[in-house]
Amino acid sequence: MKPPKRSWLGTGSIGRALMALTTVFILSLFGILLYTITTIQNQKLDSVTVDLAGRQRMLSQRLMNEVLLASQGIPADYRFTQTMLTQTLDALLTGGPAVMNPESGEMVILSPPPSQEILQALDQQQTLIAEFMQRADTFLKTRSDHPGSSFELDGLLALNARLIEVANKAVKLYSRNSQEKISNMIVWESLTGTLVIIFGILITRQVKLANQELEHEIQERSRIETALRYRIEIENLMTNLSTQFISLEAKDLDAEINRALEAIGTFGGVDRSYVFIFEDDGTTMNNTHEWCHSGIEPQLSRLQGLRMQDIPWFAERLISGPFFQIS
Repeated sequence: MKPPKRSWLGTGSIGRALMALTTVFILSLFGILLYTITTIQNQKLDSVTVDLAGRQRMLSQRLMNEVLLASQGIPADYRFTQTMLTQTLDALLTGGPAVMNPESGEMVILSPPPSQEILQALDQQQTLIAEFMQRADTFLKTRSDHPGSSFELDGLLALNARLIEVANKAVKLYSRNSQEKISNMIVWESLTGTLVIIFGILITRQVKLANQELEHEIQERSRIETALRYRIEIENLMTNLSTQFISLEAKDLDAEINRALEAIGTFGGVDRSYVFIFEDDGTTMNNTHEWCHSGIEPQLSRLQGLRMQDIPWFAERLISGPFFQIS
């Protein structure tokens, strides 16, 4: 029987390999689950952050409108809008509490900017807000009929448009960063799942090889044990038969030979067993004793004066030694 391909696990490591495979699988599932939960939670916070960054655009437009109303003598609390704008921007810049809903006072804790590009956009927005408020104060102090009033208004409108543009850029950067997190999660979880599958296939294959190796060892051991047991039984049989012939009287020799042939034939599971005696020339033999299984016709009378040259197959087998020979 051809031995199977050997496994590097070894036949004694199957249990440990299965335990390792199970452990890796459980840890991978736990890691994927934890990563997914964390990403989803961050995604919720990212959504809030994107909303607040988007609100900065609305507040910038609102601030411009309120400044225009104030310049016309219409009551407008642009300072409150300015405060909301700067407080939210500070929270976006450094992380910390921010007002989510001004009416209910609901607060949310923001994280610092996730990228240098977003930080630069927020810094630029902060600079533009400070410049806008400075020019807004100058514009409000200038009389509407003053020659420089129109120039100040044009500059203020251009600055507000630039402020809205930068705020819009920050929103896009936040949205892209949030989408990248989801994409990264999909990539890493797919990669982890692929590696676990590959590892599982590898371990499963090695376990299969180890099982085949173990099965082969068991079969080989069983074959050797069977052969040894058969050899011992033959030796015991021959010993018992030899013992019977030691103190045997001449008158009982034929009967004992027949009994020995029966024992040998029964042990070998054959239909017949014989004793042949060769003539002195070694070319002719005669059947002197025969045992036949129940229902088998005796051939003793026909097996006399047999010439070896007439039965070459028997001569070859006899010379090769697979027969029991008692002399």
